[in-house]
Amino acid sequence: MDHKERRIHNGYVYIRKDSNKNFEYSNLIQEHIVVAEEQIIDRPLKEGEVVHHLDENRSNNSPDNLLVLSGPMHGKLHSWLNKNNIIPKEEYANRLKLGCVRCKVCEKPIDPNLEFCSFSCSKDPVNGCQSAKHKFQHPTKEELQELVLDKPTTKIAEQFGVSDKAIEKLCIKLGVEKPPRGYWAKLRNGEQMLVW
Repeated sequence: MDHKERRIHNGYVYIRKDSNKNFEYSNLIQEHIVVAEEQIIDRPLKEGEVVHHLDENRSNNSPDNLLVLSGPMHGKLHSWLNKNNIIPKEEYANRLKLGCVRCKVCEKPIDPNLEFCSFSCSKDPVNGCQSAKHKFQHPTKEELQELVLDKPTTKIAEQFGVSDKAIEKLCIKLGVEKPPRGYWAKLRNGEQMLVW
């Protein structure tokens, strides 16, 4: 799906379901639904579920701005918001100014702390994640070994847009040895560490 081509209608961003077809109504889907299904709940929306934009900006489809709710809960949330005056904290107000944060290569909405939606986009600025056969195209064993010696798995996970558990499982699968538990904390506290 080519996320670079988008259309806006009634404030909502629409993208093509099939990139080989034209922008016909039958071939369009609201981008916030795709983001919610692919990046938040990792499944199709169930009947009656809706995706709410927290900042009420219909074109801000960053995952941190979306909330999946049942239809009745969505109505109750809007009713409550209409009755109450919400003043966002300063850090959230600054986040709102960013709007929808997108991958630098394929322009998919992403978490504002990331630059790319996947390892594929970070390594292939021409084709990006369109060249990937899977959601997460992992590094080679040698690349992963170099990464785990350089930084904690949580930082590696952020870099690839996956969980730290996914990186741990990949290390086991590829036979990559990680530093022992607490290694990075001890190193950060200035303790001398032996090479394991």
